[in-house]
Amino acid sequence: MRCVRFFLPPTIVICTLLALTCTARAADGQWPAWRGPNRDGKSPDKGLLKSWPTDGPKLLWKINAIGQGFSSVSFGGGLIYITGRKEAGNPQALPEAKHVYERAGKRKYITAIDIDGKVKWVKDVTEAYLGYYKGARATVTYDNGNLYLLTGTGEIGCYDAANGDAKWKHGYVFWAVGYGRGGICMKLSVAGEKVTAAEAWRTEDMDCMVGGYIIHDGYIYGNHKLGYTCLDLKTGEKKWFERAVGKGSLCWADDMLYLYNEKDGTAGLATCSPGGLEMKGTFRVDGENQSWAHPVVFGGRLYLRYDDTFYCFDVADRTSVRNGSPGR
Repeated sequence: MRCVRFFLPPTIVICTLLALTCTARAADGQWPAWRGPNRDGKSPDKGLLKSWPTDGPKLLWKINAIGQGFSSVSFGGGLIYITGRKEAGNPQALPEAKHVYERAGKRKYITAIDIDGKVKWVKDVTEAYLGYYKGARATVTYDNGNLYLLTGTGEIGCYDAANGDAKWKHGYVFWAVGYGRGGICMKLSVAGEKVTAAEAWRTEDMDCMVGGYIIHDGYIYGNHKLGYTCLDLKTGEKKWFERAVGKGSLCWADDMLYLYNEKDGTAGLATCSPGGLEMKGTFRVDGENQSWAHPVVFGGRLYLRYDDTFYCFDVADRTSVRNGSPGR
């Protein structure tokens, strides 16, 4: 299998592919890349629960043995894709180890699952990242029957979405942030075919440690240190800060925020408003160590990954009028 390796410095990097842009084209019924079709963490779902039962939403299914890691879920071509680190031979038993990072496993797998939770195929695609915080870390991108994946070792691969077989590799768009960097807003100007960018403002009020944020109706919602904050997109003014479920990731669906703690598996449902954050329910899933995979809401379902386990919850409001969304 031919591959391309990139060695990136620990700075904010934006790489633009010259030959083929791997920005996924969204189609109905797809969440084709990390943080969705527009890479903004916003789901098109409507008719979802506005509060959760005491025990959390109904669990539809869960799958073990996907492998250790932090990558999130993506959808395309009628299947769900997720990656994980484990031993060669696709073992189904969880390796015994004192710590998650001490588990055996030097290979990286892609697992394809249908909407009912049935595993359709599993493919050993390349070597796994074994450095600091070892494990699968990049989310698969689906586009026109192909799966694109950049690994923690710097290898870019293209795979057949139908079976995981390796194909020719092409391009990539990447962005990375670190702790203690704060945020920067750039204002774009267009003149004919020329696009320029100028700094609008900087802030220390969004130290997005876990990565990812939501831009909705002119406001930014995201992780700031040990909680979540809201900033005005045009000015950078801080509207509020709340601990909520604690430091973690988030996504948006049906005017609500879905929060996910990075360490204890706590998921939370909250209002999305610059006027303040109000929690509407929390529950926990089981796992070990960090839970850095971002939550995904699609087709009336909430998908959570914690370590070796993949969860799917029903978050659709069955009393509301159905709008024909996938999975309803």
